[in-house]
Amino acid sequence: MLSYHQKSFLIVDDFSDFRSSVRSMLRELGIKDVDTADTGEQALRMCAQKSYDFILQDFHLGDGKKNGQQVLEDLMIEKLISHESVFVMVTAETSQAMVLSALEHEPDAYLTKPFNRSGLAQRLERLVQRKTLLKPILQALDRGKPVEVLNACIALCKQDIRYSPLCLRYRADALRDLNQNEALERLYDGIIADRPLPWAFAGLGKLLFKRGQVAQAKGVYEKALKVFPMMPALYDGMADVLVSQGDTKGAQRVLEEAIRLSPLAVRRQALLGKLAMANEDFDTASKAYRQAVAQGAQSRFKDAESNLGLAHALISKGSEKGLDTRTRLEINTTLSAVAKENPSDRACRFVHG
Repeated sequence: MLSYHQKSFLIVDDFSDFRSSVRSMLRELGIKDVDTADTGEQALRMCAQKSYDFILQDFHLGDGKKNGQQVLEDLMIEKLISHESVFVMVTAETSQAMVLSALEHEPDAYLTKPFNRSGLAQRLERLVQRKTLLKPILQALDRGKPVEVLNACIALCKQDIRYSPLCLRYRADALRDLNQNEALERLYDGIIADRPLPWAFAGLGKLLFKRGQVAQAKGVYEKALKVFPMMPALYDGMADVLVSQGDTKGAQRVLEEAIRLSPLAVRRQALLGKLAMANEDFDTASKAYRQAVAQGAQSRFKDAESNLGLAHALISKGSEKGLDTRTRLEINTTLSAVAKENPSDRACRFVHG
């Protein structure tokens, strides 16, 4: 069993009994440095002050609070977590929508409650072994040095060719960051020919689309979705292609499927609202914008345009039959939120007024 006596842990959960239970499990494994937080906001403050080796993050932290997905987004974007750290998403919910939403931001592992000390120890040991093997690559990622990432990948593969599959994603991301597009395309093609992987399809589609090879990108996404119909990111790419071809109704249908699979992505909901408005599907637009507003309340991707889009959709939806009292109240509440959060914006005050 691995030694954890020099490792630091952060447990994030809104239930004190669960925090105490997991802390006891960790103590029994010989871990002394264990901190706890009951909200995502508190966890972010703690991570800004201290680097943790392991974070056990509950997905649902209560209504009106940041969820685990939003905490992971903030940690990654603000660079408050090292690539060497282990981030485990924990939840009692096992629905497809919840699991796919949590996995979209790629935590190191996904752990379902309840679990015991033995199960936790086994999961942590596998994760540490992988991180230890990849340490030179992860350290290069922390330094933001894609050339060093490529060199570390080469060194690891020379150490043992069996490690080559572990390096593929890191190599692809490094080539992308270096704008070595021809080499990147060859890598994607090789991966797909050898063993089709969803991220390779998504990466190749994005690369071709960026180059203006729209028809080729569409072919890649069509092929990928037949093999991986449960991957929301592939639907996002296909929607971009369809919009560029002027097929906004097709793009809307594709995004609706992505949201059915993974409904907790704020920006995807907002994009669906925008497409539905363009298609004059005001019912779908209002539902999508409503979700974007609700889900974005505690997200870094919160956007006043979603509030304004919701108001516009509701007004357009009720233009034929008139606005009932409930709809008027929702519009007023939506616009009030924008005006309150943008007090210096005269346009927002004018719209609300």
